[in-house]
Amino acid sequence: MSESHFLPIHALDAAFALPNAVASLGRALWLFVTLVRHAGYGGTVIRTQDRLIEELGITENDLTAWLERLSTAGLIRVQSPLPYLVCRIRSWPGSKGESRVSASNAMAFPERRIEKSNSNAGNTLSGSKAMVGKGGVGERDLRELAREVLGPDIEAELPAILARHPEDRIRRAIDRVQNTPREKIRKSRVALFRYLVSRPTHHP
Repeated sequence: MSESHFLPIHALDAAFALPNAVASLGRALWLFVTLVRHAGYGGTVIRTQDRLIEELGITENDLTAWLERLSTAGLIRVQSPLPYLVCRIRSWPGSKGESRVSASNAMAFPERRIEKSNSNAGNTLSGSKAMVGKGGVGERDLRELAREVLGPDIEAELPAILARHPEDRIRRAIDRVQNTPREKIRKSRVALFRYLVSRPTHHP
């Protein structure tokens, strides 16, 4: 089945409204068009580095530089970096600010919101239990499980993650990371986890 894409003109207008748009963006404008084309609910884009490089016919260095250019220009907000890119189109139609994203579709981890989420997620976190291993032997606090599988760097992000995603979804993402061979992880376990937990669930 072929998939049609609606390209919101108003989202693209933001690029051309920049002073000296061509000079400031250059060929990065093509990346912006591509991101707009793939944007989903609320202007959220989830795309892997390899897919973007293949679609645009560019190098990894080009992609990194172009993303930085779009971010600096205020056209996108990067929420999870390459190679598992999660970002939002700031000018997406109907969006009245970055906080207007439904809980089921919120795309992860703005740092300035983590502290705000601590109080809301504290009770949930303290009561969270996860089954460990394929056989489900024993129960452990979700924080402990995440630290064991993903490392200590994830601990500060957990309150915000718990506030935005169901616990079973978080467990499934951790399990996927745990069972992914190390040689197939492009950047880090944390980066892969962010990508998996933020990816929308597609129903047939």
